[in-house]
Amino acid sequence: KTLRKSESRYELLFNNSNMGIIYLDTSGRCILLNQYIAKQLGGEPDDFIGKTLYDVLPEMAEIYQDRFAKLIQDRQALMFEDSFKIPAGTFWYSTYLQPVIDDNNEVAGIQIIAVDITKRKQMEEQLRYHSSLIETINDAIISTDIDFIVQSWNPGAEALYGWVAEEVIGKPMAEFVRGNYPDKNREEVVAEFAVSGKWSGEAVHQHKDGTPIYLWGSVTMLRDDQGNPIGAVSVNRDITQRKKAEVALLESQQNMAEAQRIARLGSWDLNVLTNDIFWSDEMYRIYGVEQGKVSEYDIVPKLIHPDDLHVFSTTIDNALAGNVAEFAE
Repeated sequence: KTLRKSESRYELLFNNSNMGIIYLDTSGRCILLNQYIAKQLGGEPDDFIGKTLYDVLPEMAEIYQDRFAKLIQDRQALMFEDSFKIPAGTFWYSTYLQPVIDDNNEVAGIQIIAVDITKRKQMEEQLRYHSSLIETINDAIISTDIDFIVQSWNPGAEALYGWVAEEVIGKPMAEFVRGNYPDKNREEVVAEFAVSGKWSGEAVHQHKDGTPIYLWGSVTMLRDDQGNPIGAVSVNRDITQRKKAEVALLESQQNMAEAQRIARLGSWDLNVLTNDIFWSDEMYRIYGVEQGKVSEYDIVPKLIHPDDLHVFSTTIDNALAGNVAEFAE
């Protein structure tokens, strides 16, 4: 009776609400529900009057019956977030359960308000996924606000720079990350980023202990729905070992070239897949050939005395066959 009296007051709300509103008696049997939730459940309101959750959502019935019992016993509102498989699909709802008290101060029924939070849950799941991805990736991923105050600093950044997140978040990024750029000065990089909203290239940063870090960085400006800048995110990959290897290789090549110059000893390499031949600088000097003016592959037979061509060819064939390298005069 008490619930029926309330029906007229909620009629307008029932007819226009974009949330589910349900009234149950104390046994959990449906007395009243609005068009919105009836449609979600795959029918009209009259289809569900007199039914219980065991009839409509059997997989959730036991859970909610326990909640109804607690609600009636404690006489205090409860709120839950649950996933429901209904005819319209799988949806997340925030359900607000409230006891309906009659004139005798007794619990006469249960009011349920169900709000669709599916989109929010999907966004939260995406955020969790991306957060997990950022946490596990080896690259340093750093985000800042529009004033370049650090907002996030993943484990990859901690490993690369030596600063833990608690030390840097909320502080200016320039206190911990300030780059030098091999091909451009800092002002050029900042100007490029301001115009295009992105920048990528090599940079040299410093570890917390002062050790230089060679890295490949990529910075992208973050914008809101209106296109206004709100911050930036950078992804920095450590290439220190690669740069050290490049420097070591360059030094080795320079030392080899200098040793060959002093000893007047030339060398060449043949790529058997492409037939490309590579001469050292000293080879060009020994034979008096100008670099870039001839085909190194075609000129080799012309530089060898005709009587020795067979020795040269035999030596090459043996090497290609995998035999022990030979020394031929």
